[in-house]
Amino acid sequence: MKKNEIVLWAVAILCAVLAVVNIPNTTKLKTVNAQIRQTQLKKKAVATQTAMNSPYSNEFDLKSAEQHAEATLKGAIAKELGDLHSRKDYQANKKQLQAALGKQLTTELINLNEDPNTKKWVITKNDATMVAFGNADNINKVPVYITTEFEQQDGTKKLYLITLNYDLENLSVNSYQIQVITTNGGNQDGTN
Repeated sequence: MKKNEIVLWAVAILCAVLAVVNIPNTTKLKTVNAQIRQTQLKKKAVATQTAMNSPYSNEFDLKSAEQHAEATLKGAIAKELGDLHSRKDYQANKKQLQAALGKQLTTELINLNEDPNTKKWVITKNDATMVAFGNADNINKVPVYITTEFEQQDGTKKLYLITLNYDLENLSVNSYQIQVITTNGGNQDGTN
């Protein structure tokens, strides 16, 4: 019997040692749980931000924002490429134009209006300006297409396409590209 008792005691001690060795490490478990909670919080924050930036959000009126942006952009382009006939005109409207189009685009459009050799203003009138919006998947990066036709002092008519990456929420230009569609002289392209 003693042999059996010794074997039983040995098996019991071995089982106890194995049980102690195999106790799960709670530090690792706590770390994994903390990472899961962080990931869930990040996921929730991204989902909230995406919903807020969506043009279909209940808090954002896409149609109204597009109408306001269209009126602002159309007015600024028509003014800059047709209604300004001197540096004095430009200075009087500079803040309004820069608020609508940004400093870089405003400067580049003014350069279209000014003869680089004589520094005289060459655009006499804006014949037409149209604004169209692309797919508004993200209201902070909406493609906007503006076509504008203007006449210069020599009777030359030019048609330009101005493509914007536009922030409808803040009503600001993120980036732009200017392309000549038709002209009676030279060809210019500008990208920013």
